[in-house]
Amino acid sequence: MAPQEERAAQRHDAHKWLEAGRRAYNAKEYAKAEVYFRKALAEDPAYGRAHYYLGNTLYKLKRQGEALESWQKTVLLDPKSDSAEKARQKLDMIDEQQARLNSRLVQNFQERNMRRD
Repeated sequence: MAPQEERAAQRHDAHKWLEAGRRAYNAKEYAKAEVYFRKALAEDPAYGRAHYYLGNTLYKLKRQGEALESWQKTVLLDPKSDSAEKARQKLDMIDEQQARLNSRLVQNFQERNMRRD
């Protein structure tokens, strides 16, 4: 099989797993969705859309660090895609949440120090 044909076959198989994962995700069966998205990535590790959906799933499973990695891979692998744009939005959302948390921590620390003085 020629390399292009092999790649097309891999993407086709990966797409089938991706669709199964999306159905599980939409049914809120996140553990099951993770398995399907990982199968899609086993077929085609460069499938940006599968990384994006895996990131969403991991976030729902409260595995934020892993979700961030998946979204970052989406942006790296397929930077001009809709999935990459959505992944950037998720990454920006996390950055904003972290900045707000850091700001509150600093504010609380300063307030405690002012009370001590």
